[in-house]
Amino acid sequence: MRDFKDEQIIFYCNCLGELHKGGKESLKSAEDLPLPLQRVYETFWTDCLSVPCYIAYVDGRPGLLLAAEYNDELCDEESIPHDYFLKYEVLCDRSTKLEMLVQTLTATAEVGIGVDTAPDPELMVFIPTQAVSGLEILKLYYLMHEFAYTVPPDEVEWSECNCKLAELAARCFVESEERKEIFTRLNDEAEGRTIHYMGMSLPQAGLPKMDDVVAYLKERLPTDLALDHYRHLFQLRFGHQLVCKYPCFGDFRSGGAMIPVREGFLHISYDECGKRGNVHYDLASARLLNAEDTAKLREAYRSQTSGLCAALDDMARELDVPTVCYTDAQGNLYFVRTGIGSSYKAFRRYAAPKKAQRRESGLHAVPYRSSHDLAQRDLDVYAEKHGLQPVEGGCGEGVIE
Repeated sequence: MRDFKDEQIIFYCNCLGELHKGGKESLKSAEDLPLPLQRVYETFWTDCLSVPCYIAYVDGRPGLLLAAEYNDELCDEESIPHDYFLKYEVLCDRSTKLEMLVQTLTATAEVGIGVDTAPDPELMVFIPTQAVSGLEILKLYYLMHEFAYTVPPDEVEWSECNCKLAELAARCFVESEERKEIFTRLNDEAEGRTIHYMGMSLPQAGLPKMDDVVAYLKERLPTDLALDHYRHLFQLRFGHQLVCKYPCFGDFRSGGAMIPVREGFLHISYDECGKRGNVHYDLASARLLNAEDTAKLREAYRSQTSGLCAALDDMARELDVPTVCYTDAQGNLYFVRTGIGSSYKAFRRYAAPKKAQRRESGLHAVPYRSSHDLAQRDLDVYAEKHGLQPVEGGCGEGVIE
């Protein structure tokens, strides 16, 4: 553990990501940063942690600096005295515990207390980015995000945190080769039992826990839009959204969603559907599916969809009316074309019209119709009644359908 002093640090951005040099000279873009900090800023800087994140030089080394200030308001919540030196003692104890966790990841990151970097003492972690990997940065972010304002645990079981790490990476890091590498390494670390789903083998440790999914939906309103958080996470990590939303009836109510979780498959029903299909889930219905549930759901959905598909097949056959032209013994051509306005009707084109006779005229025996298909049906019936023969190879040159 060390003390961080203001004179040892040159900040290159504030907690909002606005670029400057030492708080004095404003910078226009990342290209104005020192070269070792440009990629760090573009790839790893974030404002999505519970603590502020800075890019800085510390003792001449480029990196990321995380700082948790213990102001009086926070100390009231933690029952910590306001006296500066008593705060310092609390931070010494917490930073020592945090340092032990950090050292299990990397020996190059430094943990300590900012003694004159802010009005109140700060618990700090400096990450020298030239000496640590992207996954190590993510895990250091996790430690500060979770434990900067509380007493750190004696150890962290990283296999239990695999999915939370993936969520943190998706939230904090922009799309980049480094982020892809982080997800690859997280998948490699999530060893053990796999769940076979949608043609993939999903590492069980890489899936969210059921309680975490339900808590997330409860915190943000239990809608399908909130489930996009997990769709996005699964897409980034596994290349597929994995969340199935379906409409159904019967024992499974109006519909539901199925989400792969660490314990199995979470099912949540919905009854309400808002604007643009944003359904509202009933969190009281959340439960893990068993074999009987999946069999019942499969049978109900199969029954519903098979009936619907059969009806759609019938509709397609009924509506798929081929365009056919006909001819009679005199060589006259019979076909469908537009008539008055947007109406349709069967017409006859005479092969050898008589003097003063129009070459084409509508058949008096059939009415005008609102669609081409209806008019075609009239012509088909007329052709059968009068012994007309279909024209091979189409309707003939110049016929407008």
